[in-house]
This record gives sequence, structure tokens and C-alpha cells, in this order.
Amino acid sequence: MVLTDGSILQAYEEAKKRLAVETEDRKMMIPELRKKARQEYLVKRRGDKLEDLEQEIEEEQYYFADERCVHACALPPRAEPGFRVGGKGRGVLGRT
Repeated sequence: MVLTDGSILQAYEEAKKRLAVETEDRKMMIPELRKKARQEYLVKRRGDKLEDLEQEIEEEQYYFADERCVHACALPPRAEPGFRVGGKGRGVLGRT
């Protein structure tokens, strides 16, 4: 096989075309690959976050298992007409 200037030039042009097509394909693929990688990351992160929250709940249940919930009892009643917060010698809530 003898290489001539024409065959070398033709091979060069074909390689140049393939390179241009490959470059365009990469430009088009990169956003899709980024989007796919982001979605995979978010799925993994969601799973990790759920595991962390479940572990946090288990720890709180373990540490506070013997504690009595006082939040509902400790909250003052909703403000009603005729009540004010604070007061001279009347405690936290007192009649006006």
C-alpha cells in the first residue's frame, strides 16, 4: 500500500471530522451526565439523611425513655380576653 498525498489528506480530513463529531457529542453528553450524577447523589444523600434522622430518634428515645413529657402541661393556655402576661404579684397569667 502506497501512501499518496491524496490518501494522507483524506485520512487527515476523516480524523478531523471524527474529532469534531466526538467533541460535539461530549458537549451534548456532559450536561446529561451531570444531571444523572446529581440525581444519583440526591438519592444517596436522601437515604443517608433518613438514616441519620432515624438514628437520632432512636438515640433520643433511648436517652429520654424514662422522662415524662411535660411540654403539653407546661404551656400556658391560649390568651383569652381579660388575661395579661405578668402582673404585680399575680404570677405569670393574671386577670386584668
